[in-house]
Amino acid sequence: MVVQAVVDNKISFLDITTGLAGSVPDRRVWNSSGLKKAWIEKKCLCGLVYHTEFGDIPQYIIADGGYDYALPVLVPYPNRFHGKEQYNFLHSFTRIVVEQSFGILKRQWKLLARKGFRGHPGILANNIMACCVLHNLMITRNNKFMEDFDPDKFNHDASYLPQRSLRSAKDGIALRDIVEKFIESLE
Repeated sequence: MVVQAVVDNKISFLDITTGLAGSVPDRRVWNSSGLKKAWIEKKCLCGLVYHTEFGDIPQYIIADGGYDYALPVLVPYPNRFHGKEQYNFLHSFTRIVVEQSFGILKRQWKLLARKGFRGHPGILANNIMACCVLHNLMITRNNKFMEDFDPDKFNHDASYLPQRSLRSAKDGIALRDIVEKFIESLE
């Protein structure tokens, strides 16, 4: 069973999509998710923007290359794009927070890490969701599982302002280019 998750810089699960077969491609999971529907309806990811000399950077979701080039999802440049290594490195570095979240989740709830974790898809999906909710509660209560994680390393920039909404694949690619230029300007 596939699990698509959006996590914040404190490794809390903000959105979970699960219940689909593990063979379903990432882009199909995203396209069927409630988060994408909420974004299209402008109910989320539509209030913040960072203004740079290269263009505006709205809120976005970092995802791997299995996703489409469409807002609000930012994917890495394919390997054939030389000179984009810095962007791809920072993109990958940011995605580590997601991997940490899943690792902690599986350590907390051994049931999720067990090979052959099987059963009725609806029950499995509910178990996964329940574990994510409990994970978040443990974070808010500063549980011992969180001792080795320092969320202050990933503080959000407080200077974000309201944004306009962009929707096409062309805009997704353009935003990735703006973020990449901004990253290079920091060197």
